Amino acid sequence: MSQMPWGASPLEGVWEAADGGLLIVQGSFYRLYSPGSGYVDGSIEVAGQRVRMWNPTAGFDLGFEYAQDQGRMVLRDQSGQLYLYRRLVLNGGSG
Repeated sequence: MSQMPWGASPLEGVWEAADGGLLIVQGSFYRLYSPGSGYVDGSIEVAGQRVRMWNPTAGFDLGFEYAQDQGRMVLRDQSGQLYLYRRLVLNGGSG
């Protein structure tokens, strides 16, 4: 079994939200861009089918259940709100 860099999780990469926002995950950190509202950075932890995202400075600690299938992901918070994402495949080539 190959080891992913930075202690990577299954969420590693760039995800586009249904509302046009972006979730970028690298190792144990994330950046969440919201359309027209800037961004927030924090820490992320994946354990089984659970995701925890937190930022002590901003004062939040959020938990989600998640599922992935064929480049799509859904997060469900404790109140049942769903957040839909699709994985973006970035190409570093010129063209």
